[in-house]
Amino acid sequence: MNYIELDNLEIQVDYLLRTMEKLQTENKDLRYQLARHVREKNQWYQNNRQMAGKIKKIINHLQESLV
Repeated sequence: MNYIELDNLEIQVDYLLRTMEKLQTENKDLRYQLARHVREKNQWYQNNRQMAGKIKKIINHLQESLV
């Protein structure tokens, strides 16, 4: 291999290393976002279940009041 080929190879390796680091950072950020969205989804689910239970109690109470 001559010096020009080695220089080109070094440039390519540097580029790949920078790309890998960028992708690792992006992957970490995406995993963080996913975890946050999963937590938010679970919180919404729990809140909806609680509200559904409260609404059912209100409906039952109203039905009993009408009888």
